[in-house]
Amino acid sequence: MTLGYARTVLGQSPAPQINALIEAGVPAENIRAERANGHKAIWPERDLMLKDLRRGDTLKITRLDRLFYSLQNLVVLGTELTHRGIRLQAIEQNIDSESFEGRDLFTMLNALADLNKDFVIANTNDSLLMARARGGAWVAVRQPSLPSRLSRPDSYATPASR
Repeated sequence: MTLGYARTVLGQSPAPQINALIEAGVPAENIRAERANGHKAIWPERDLMLKDLRRGDTLKITRLDRLFYSLQNLVVLGTELTHRGIRLQAIEQNIDSESFEGRDLFTMLNALADLNKDFVIANTNDSLLMARARGGAWVAVRQPSLPSRLSRPDSYATPASR
């Protein structure tokens, strides 16, 4: 079965993506669309569609950024789809996970995601070493979320318990 997915930000119409998917051979009844912000990564229609996909299915999208919200997410979900035997096609970018170029692209993206992960680990370790060299422990930048009057133990006591 061939399925399509279209996502737009709030306030935009998914019609251009839906039309492109229909032109690419996706039956209109097999297209899932939603309006959601990209940075939230909470896309219920996408998640339901991903659960419905079965081995041998083809998922068509207009562009990779319609389905994935980050490089890491692209690598993780792209790998998952491949392992599940699901073909992914990004029609505007001419990417097909079953072509030589598509497989090479996902291999390269996986390597870049691993490199990025290594950078994060190295930067964290450098920060820890610098903090230890200054004689202190590494401290998170985020400030406490409780007001100071609530962070004192005596503030938890109710008038009846005093």
